[in-house]
Amino acid sequence: MSSAATAEAEVNTLVYAAFNSQLVGIYLMGIYTLIFFGTLYACFSRPKPLNRLVITTVVLLFLTNAVNCGVQWYLGKVALIQHPSSEVAIFIGFYESPQSMWSSYVETVCYFVAAALADGLLIWRCFHIWDRSAWAVVLPTMLLFAELAADVCVIVLIAAYDFVDPSSKSQIVNLLTGVSFLVTFLCTVLCTTLIGYRIHSFSIEGALRQKYRCIIEMLIQSAALYSVVALAYAVAIFVSQRVSQNPELMTTLNVITTYLGTFYGAIAGISPTIMVARVALNHGRDRDSTTTIGSGPPRFKSMTISSWSALPQDEQFDLEPESATTVDAVELSPKEWERMGLKREGTSRNMA
Repeated sequence: MSSAATAEAEVNTLVYAAFNSQLVGIYLMGIYTLIFFGTLYACFSRPKPLNRLVITTVVLLFLTNAVNCGVQWYLGKVALIQHPSSEVAIFIGFYESPQSMWSSYVETVCYFVAAALADGLLIWRCFHIWDRSAWAVVLPTMLLFAELAADVCVIVLIAAYDFVDPSSKSQIVNLLTGVSFLVTFLCTVLCTTLIGYRIHSFSIEGALRQKYRCIIEMLIQSAALYSVVALAYAVAIFVSQRVSQNPELMTTLNVITTYLGTFYGAIAGISPTIMVARVALNHGRDRDSTTTIGSGPPRFKSMTISSWSALPQDEQFDLEPESATTVDAVELSPKEWERMGLKREGTSRNMA
């Protein structure tokens, strides 16, 4: 195949990837919109709404994705309507036009903002479930700051178009972008592990054990796809730096990163939103369940009364002390009853 034919095939491949990835992005945004408004309904229809910080983060994630989707839609219109003369002209509209430059800039900023919000929300949950211990989230917080530092450097380098050599700038931007996605992968995995370990370490039996097991499953399911896409995106960027002299392989990697970017932008918002939705929807089922503590064999093997407050509360995972509705054969002082969040009625029973 001649070089001209090869170049034409590469142009066609990149144009198809840009167009198809935009269609996928719009489709994912439609799914995300349904999930988002369903989550808001579930949050505000509860007797006790979720924490405002959680709801605000979910809203900001959605707005970030909406802005990115709108910008990419506009870029598609520019490429297909204002440059319809040939596939080369469409390629220029997608990749080399002034509109493509600033739309790529906005897309990058939206990716970074979504990742920072998702990681920040996960660190906040980890902080609360570890009884507001700053030591528990030192490493995740350091990773978040490293991620933010890389993001700021990328944004500044892209904006400084006339002050940095284009070839060296491209390599530095790609390297820092890959580092940013790798760090968000590490932060997500670390926070999920810390939360899961904290819950599992209480060795809870009975209904509460099953309930906490559901939380761990929700965390893993919420973080798994997001982490995998972030890691794949980082690997693809790093590999592209190593094979920059191979045009065919570079074209393939450009196609892969185009689709991964589309999935990453949507999943960074969808995963935390689904987590919040599941917590909100579980509220009704939790209200209908009762748990007996203190009658028969002990339900909490390694848990003391003073450690109850360290368990995830309503503002993080909708697990309230009030879900323990019956307490038998336990002689506690009034302060201990209060610390457990229970109101004593009579001498041996209380109903939350």
